[in-house]
Amino acid sequence: MCIPNSIKLISALLITMSFCVNADITEQEEHCLNDALAGYDIERLTEVGTTAEEVFLFSQKAPMVSPYDIHRFTQRNMTPEVVASFHPSVAGEPAFIDKILQAGLSPQKANSYLEAGVDQANILTSYFKNGIPPDLASALYKNGYYFYADSDYSKVWLQETMEKGLTIEDLPRYKGLASTTNELKELYVSKVPTDFLHKVLSMDVTLNLQDAKSLYFRGIDLDTYPSLISDERTCTVYPTTRLEFEHLGNLAGYQSKKEPVPLPKALFFRLNTVFSGRDISQEFMRHFSTDDQEEIFKYVEDIAKRVKNPTIYNLLYLTAEIVSEKLHYESVDEGELELTFPIDCSVAEYWRRGIGDCDKYSALGTVVFAQLKQMFPDVLANVYLINEMFSTLKKHSWNTVVIAEEDRLIFSYIDITQYDPGNAYFQHLIIRFLLQLHDAIQNLNEASGCLPNPFRNKNEALGTMYSKYFNLRYFLTEYEKYFCPHDQSNPDITTAPDT
Repeated sequence: MCIPNSIKLISALLITMSFCVNADITEQEEHCLNDALAGYDIERLTEVGTTAEEVFLFSQKAPMVSPYDIHRFTQRNMTPEVVASFHPSVAGEPAFIDKILQAGLSPQKANSYLEAGVDQANILTSYFKNGIPPDLASALYKNGYYFYADSDYSKVWLQETMEKGLTIEDLPRYKGLASTTNELKELYVSKVPTDFLHKVLSMDVTLNLQDAKSLYFRGIDLDTYPSLISDERTCTVYPTTRLEFEHLGNLAGYQSKKEPVPLPKALFFRLNTVFSGRDISQEFMRHFSTDDQEEIFKYVEDIAKRVKNPTIYNLLYLTAEIVSEKLHYESVDEGELELTFPIDCSVAEYWRRGIGDCDKYSALGTVVFAQLKQMFPDVLANVYLINEMFSTLKKHSWNTVVIAEEDRLIFSYIDITQYDPGNAYFQHLIIRFLLQLHDAIQNLNEASGCLPNPFRNKNEALGTMYSKYFNLRYFLTEYEKYFCPHDQSNPDITTAPDT
């Protein structure tokens, strides 16, 4: 005859209690045990694998655990003593305790993090493994900086930032601005005021952290920002039929409006970045700081005092003159010379040392022009200088000039490395080579169905534009990919920031 499970459990419990009485269990303890089991479905406890002895032991040593949950601990071979040694906030969570024990932490060590407010097991163990003490871990956790798969890098970035002066007390100022310790490092080193960035986020005007920093480096007043953008989409205001292309020489007498023309948001941020574009994130611009900007600005301000006739054309040339005065062309991205520059140095370090290659020329051109624009707002209100835009040539950098009018965008290009008089031999070799290929490439493009180069005459050293640099069909295709709505008929065109 089969004996019901409930009878088995009751019998076992009575035997256990009898044993405990023989072991000097008090009547009060016996009553407490009976009270603890009163109202529970004994048969269900048996079915899930809870024995009477386990109920008794947990009721004595880990009373915070419900009898119905005891099996979740015993299945992981956790004793009530171990469970009870954990902080009360997690003593009823077997999965949490299991992760902690598997990671090799003692309950006491885990409790020190729990008491500091770190209550996620994966994050807690990651902090511990990376040697982050509970007080620092608490500050990081409360402000959103977690270590996961990239924890080794996260630790290095955090250590480097703290070596530069970041303190635990500083962390709340950066909450919501940076989500990784790498972003935290970049932001801290940049010295862009966090109050400014929080205001940017509260206005919901930025696409990413780099955009927000760019607003500050561009000197854009957030109170006037709403007047600088429109709610229209870029491809609505400026479809490809309203894009014009001019050699720099054709802009010699060109004047734009003194008041800024409002731009669609995506176009506004693309033209106002001081970084290297969204698809190229060069380290020497990611670590650009307000100290760097102030140093360069003082130099630019002194030279700009000589300007007697500020025009778009003259100020573009002045940008090239300032950069080429400070830099001598050297290949700094390879060989022994590369090793003399820190990995995370700012572009200002090349400025100070007076050497750099093409991408340093173009980056500094962007910075210098941004400062000239703040000094001559009436002349340059609608003129932008950024890194090369939508080009197929990947091994050379130069600058795109964009002039925004209400009914069109005008594009031109400048290449400061070709203009640099101290780089004459390099310039001679490049220009001679490109001129020899120019006609052949143009003919090949036309024969293959490519659109002809739209740039017209008046070419000159600073604004030299060749087919090798510019492919109109590619430019228009990439422009539509970036700025225009998703086109279901063209799988190569992805959703743009304006949509």
